[in-house]
Amino acid sequence: MPNVPPFVLKLMFGELADILLQGSRASSEKIIKAGFDFKFPVLEGALEDLLKK
Repeated sequence: MPNVPPFVLKLMFGELADILLQGSRASSEKIIKAGFDFKFPVLEGALEDLLKK
């Protein structure tokens, strides 16, 4: 991602800029424990599927 000043991101994305700038504490472990099953558990498989299309 190019180096974009934080104020530009805030102008473009509003509150979403905070997530882009600070990150997120999302955890796949929590949703897996809740019973969610990923179609592509590994990034490589998802990318291969995208490139087929």
